[in-house]
Amino acid sequence: MEIQILAVGRVKSGFKYTQTGVDEYIKRLKPYVKVSITEVADETMAPSVTSEQVLAREAIRIQAYMDKAGYTVALSERGEVMDSVQFAKRLGERLGLDCTGISLGKSGGGSGVNPLNGGMRNQASGPMMFMVGGALGLAPTVLNQADWVVSLSPMTYPHQLVRLILLEQLYRAFRILRNEPYHK
Repeated sequence: MEIQILAVGRVKSGFKYTQTGVDEYIKRLKPYVKVSITEVADETMAPSVTSEQVLAREAIRIQAYMDKAGYTVALSERGEVMDSVQFAKRLGERLGLDCTGISLGKSGGGSGVNPLNGGMRNQASGPMMFMVGGALGLAPTVLNQADWVVSLSPMTYPHQLVRLILLEQLYRAFRILRNEPYHK
């Protein structure tokens, strides 16, 4: 089982403090899953370049990795909103784990499948890939092609900080899936 985080842009100097947390959660996740982070170059924003052009150029870089992934998850504030238990169950199902003992509680939530593409690929063909956009997020073409679009929050976070939040939620999800203490 492998999870790849594809992140647009590098961690800027003002966010170097997040690297300690990222390293800690990657270490915590080792008993559960192999996690790697790949950075793709972000596009320089200039007055002569539109937001759409920036997103389109970044999407080209992302697409090369999407084609190799077994299952793609795009992070967007407009994605499916769920609590940690719902996220854990859906993550487990997508990784092919037995999630029958996980109760979703009252809210239940939606299917989590991107209605634009059916949301299913062969997990054996590559890693599960979470995509973190740059300063402008992810291009509509990337969101439309993703198997699952997830919101970590309706709030907007700096893309450098999203890596840490995502890793913490992945760790929490694996603890939930194993019925281990942590998530309360």
